[in-house]
Amino acid sequence: MPQSRGRKREGEAQPTKISPQMRDVLDALRTAFIAKFGREPGPADPVIFDSEKDVPTPVSKEADVLRAMQKAGLPPEFVYAYKKTGLLGVTGDKRQLKPWNEAVDEYRAIHAASKRAGRKSRPPRSPRSRKNKPKSASKPSD
Repeated sequence: MPQSRGRKREGEAQPTKISPQMRDVLDALRTAFIAKFGREPGPADPVIFDSEKDVPTPVSKEADVLRAMQKAGLPPEFVYAYKKTGLLGVTGDKRQLKPWNEAVDEYRAIHAASKRAGRKSRPPRSPRSRKNKPKSASKPSD
């Protein structure tokens, strides 16, 4: 029986929607790959590679992945999401992408709350500088 046009074929790659930020990250990784190896990455080359190696080698340890994320200039919320989920946020599987997105949102909420708390805890500034502030007369102690 013939398959309909809209049906996925088994084993066929499906396009993945990615955010503009992630597109920038992937472009930065591609640029770093070209700078290191002098060629475009191929389909078998790792997206995140060990920059210390002379041939494209996938990064296998979490510390290496985190170092590669830092070199690529990923936002801190992406690093947080990776640490929390072990995912990079580039999968087409929405079941895997959901926890990653939730971790990014969690980081942003924590960061926003800490900024708000930081502003509230600071005392308001006096319009006068401390140098010009008159000294108050000391009261004799009893």
